[in-house]
Amino acid sequence: MRCDHNYVYTQGYFYCTKCGHRHIAKHYIKHRGLIVVAIIIPIISVISVFVLFGDDIQDFEDTEFKPIIKDISEDIPDKLTVITEQSGDIVTSIKDNIETLNKPEFDEQVIEMFIYELTNEQRRNHGVKELVLDPALSLISKHHSEDMVKRSYYSHYSPEGYEPSDRARQSNYECVKDYGSYYTEGISENIASGWLYSSYSPNILITKYVWLNNEEIASELVDGWMNSKDHRENILSVNYDSIGIGISISDNDEVLATQNFC
Repeated sequence: MRCDHNYVYTQGYFYCTKCGHRHIAKHYIKHRGLIVVAIIIPIISVISVFVLFGDDIQDFEDTEFKPIIKDISEDIPDKLTVITEQSGDIVTSIKDNIETLNKPEFDEQVIEMFIYELTNEQRRNHGVKELVLDPALSLISKHHSEDMVKRSYYSHYSPEGYEPSDRARQSNYECVKDYGSYYTEGISENIASGWLYSSYSPNILITKYVWLNNEEIASELVDGWMNSKDHRENILSVNYDSIGIGISISDNDEVLATQNFC
C-alpha cells in the first residue's frame, strides 16, 4: 500500500512519520544554495566596484566630501563652546541679579559703631568703665581687616609674621601702660569672621539668602567674642581705656572684624 508521506526535516534528512522513509533534503539544499548565492553575489559586486573604481571614489571623497566634513567637524566644537559660554554668562548674570535683588545695603562704618556700642554695653553690664574710641587705633584695626580680606587669611599674624604690636609700631602708635611696679607695651587684639546673612537655601537657578542688617551683624560678632574666654577677657579688661575697631566685607559676603585695645 502506498504511503501518503508526512515528512519532517531532521538532522539533514526528510523523515516520514508514517512509514519511516527518509531521503536527503535535496530540494532544501538546493534552496539553501540559492539563498547563499543571493547573499554572496551582492557582496562580490560591491567589492568589485571598489576594486575597479576605488581610486576614483577616493579622489571624489577627497575633493568633495572631506573638505566639507572637515569644516563641519572643526566648526562644531567652536560653536558649541561659544553657545556654552554665552549660556553660562546669561545664567550667571540672571543668578547675580536675582540673588542681589533683595540684598540690603551694608555700611562698614555703621557696623563698626554698633560693635563699639555693644562692646561698651557689655562693659557696663559687668561694671567696667567704658572704652574710648581711638581713631588712630581704629585705622590699625581697619588695615588689618582689609589685609585679611585682600590676601585671604585669618590670623593675628600677617603672612610676613607681624603681630598686633608690630602693626602698631609700624603705624607709630605707642601704647604703654605703667602699673607702678611694672609696665606693659603694645596693643591687644580680637579678630572675628562672620557673614552678611544668617542662612541660605541653594537652588538650581538661585540661592535664597536671609540677610542680616548692620546691627545684627555687629551683634553676632560681639556675641562670638563674649562666648570665647580670651576675647571676653580683652573686652572686659580694666587695664584698657581705648579701643580701635575696623571691619572689611569681602566679595563673597564674609565679614572680617578687628578690635585693638590699649
